[in-house]
Amino acid sequence: MTTHALKLNPLSQTNTAPAAIDKIADLAADSAKSSNSETDLEQTIQNNSAVQKKQDAAKPDNLPASYANKPKNTGQLSQLQKIKGHLSTINQHKMKVMDLCFRCGLYQQGLKHDLSKYSPVELKTGFKYYQGYRSPIDAQKEATGYSFSWLHHKGRNPHHWEYWLDNGPNGIHAVPMEFNYVVEMFCDRVAASMIYLKDKYKDDSALRYYKDHQDVMMIHPQTERQILYLLGYLKQYGLDATIRQIRKLLKIYRKTGSVPI
Repeated sequence: MTTHALKLNPLSQTNTAPAAIDKIADLAADSAKSSNSETDLEQTIQNNSAVQKKQDAAKPDNLPASYANKPKNTGQLSQLQKIKGHLSTINQHKMKVMDLCFRCGLYQQGLKHDLSKYSPVELKTGFKYYQGYRSPIDAQKEATGYSFSWLHHKGRNPHHWEYWLDNGPNGIHAVPMEFNYVVEMFCDRVAASMIYLKDKYKDDSALRYYKDHQDVMMIHPQTERQILYLLGYLKQYGLDATIRQIRKLLKIYRKTGSVPI
């Protein structure tokens, strides 16, 4: 089987532009309040202030070109429509990521992917801020300036680069992601692009979306090199070939603890 050699120098590339809550949500809010969420939130915001400033710099109303055709009537959705829409979206997304992870040989990660989205604190945000064309977390950040749901999510899901930020003597810094989680991040980003873009999805969609947000990311250079390689490989050779390449790289990673990227 032929292995394509991707000529890709990702770090040298320039970026391109990719009311009330019903009973269910009220129950979610009550559950969230049962822990000292306000105290935890205040401490977490302090510890992650530098990262939050970087993320806030990305204007939510300035969507990537690939997400420009947003619906005009999302503000008119009933609460029931929002609940159904959000549950449908996260279920579709989880099944798609699970399928991609299984194809890559990551069976346990596929099964566990995004389970925290079904927790009360994350469901509450999804039910309230669902729009259908982007993550409810982005809408919540736009409305309130931060998202406790996101802080909850990123701390429990190591396929997000934000999970791999440490607070050391010199402040917050990124550490390298384990490659199997880089692969899960790839599956997550590809699945999200497929779900939100639907028939507008192309093999370069996930790469374009990554580059649209690259300037506000605090990601380790090794991790960025690896995810850009995979997204670039997808753009150049398509999904099937990329998954074959990923399985080869994972085999090397399991034997040596590193990948030649």
